[in-house]
Amino acid sequence: MALQLSSQHIDGLIQGIESITQNRCSLSDEDRNLLRQVIVILKRYKRKRISGDAASLLLIGRAVELLSKFFV
Repeated sequence: MALQLSSQHIDGLIQGIESITQNRCSLSDEDRNLLRQVIVILKRYKRKRISGDAASLLLIGRAVELLSKFFV
């Protein structure tokens, strides 16, 4: 049950990020690339169920920081 719930949360996050990258013309190319990289990392994580390496976690952290700018 927990794996299914986790998978649903990851899917929702991926869908939300994809929606933002498609509908936000105010994003810079660098921001779009960052979000696309995070989508790849999240899909890889979901598929393999492994903890992320330090570089992946830092990238996700940067994406969360970027996303928080849109919702604050």
